[in-house]
Amino acid sequence: MKLKTRSFINRRITILYVVLLGIACFLISRTLFELSLFQKEEKALAIHLIEDVNKSDYKSLRMQGMNAASEDLNVSLFTHPLPPNSDELMSILNAKPDAIIIGDYVHKQLDSFISEAQKQHIPVILSDYATEVDDVMYIGVDHLSAGKTAARYLSPLIEEKGNVAIIGYHEEGSSGYLIGQGADEELSSYSTINVKANASCARDKNHCLSSIKQLLEQNKVDGIIALDAKSAYDVATLIKGMKLTKDIKMVAFEQSNSLIEYIQDETIDALFIYNSFNLGYLSLQYAEAMAKGDKVSATEFLTTHIITKENMFWLQNQKLLFPMKNL
Repeated sequence: MKLKTRSFINRRITILYVVLLGIACFLISRTLFELSLFQKEEKALAIHLIEDVNKSDYKSLRMQGMNAASEDLNVSLFTHPLPPNSDELMSILNAKPDAIIIGDYVHKQLDSFISEAQKQHIPVILSDYATEVDDVMYIGVDHLSAGKTAARYLSPLIEEKGNVAIIGYHEEGSSGYLIGQGADEELSSYSTINVKANASCARDKNHCLSSIKQLLEQNKVDGIIALDAKSAYDVATLIKGMKLTKDIKMVAFEQSNSLIEYIQDETIDALFIYNSFNLGYLSLQYAEAMAKGDKVSATEFLTTHIITKENMFWLQNQKLLFPMKNL
């Protein structure tokens, strides 16, 4: 009788072990399965950025914004310097990125690259980059409108009469070029204002500055619109060196620490800027959303802010001049 009882108990124990082992195996397999799903969900998206290697304060701040967003959103950001060649562009497409961001740079080869990316259903985001390709998401400044606003700001400073020079170190078709086009269009509506020069000086900056200096020496310029930080700095330095700060009215574009002094002494009467850190952050944020299949607006225009000596120390403008993460 005792042997039968012991045998019965042993069988019960064996069955219990088998049941517990089965439950353990089930729990382990379920955990591994859920872990694999979690890892798939958490796999970082690969977003490729094509960016100009000629860095400015504006582009450095935009890059800081993208880096901050890549950390917050768990996105792998791969950068490719410009100008590109066809092999480099093909290697980007062959890498099958989840999305592509293109920074402000003019290169006709990029238009065909964008079209090919679209054929492969790779989302493309233009970060303050102008293109003639249709159906591409754009985030940045409305450059034509910004140029017109600058012209309207300058015109009363010169009493809506006289000669204006427009200068920028930019290629045709770039953001600076479009700002200049907008300014030129607006100034042409004033019968008493003459655009003395509208110079794109990317290829010969020294000649451009010499022409502006000659106009200043001949007293043929009353106002100047500088389309980027580098040209603004060079022209402001020229004006200050010639002791013409009180005689020449000047407005400029683009964020740069090098221009702060010229705003304070009013060599530059107004600086038109936007938060380039936020531009970078939002560019990556939109790229991530598009890579996940989310719908986003086709165009996102950033607000352009006007910085002057009177308002440059306001808190909101200090955040623009010295941007921090402020979304």
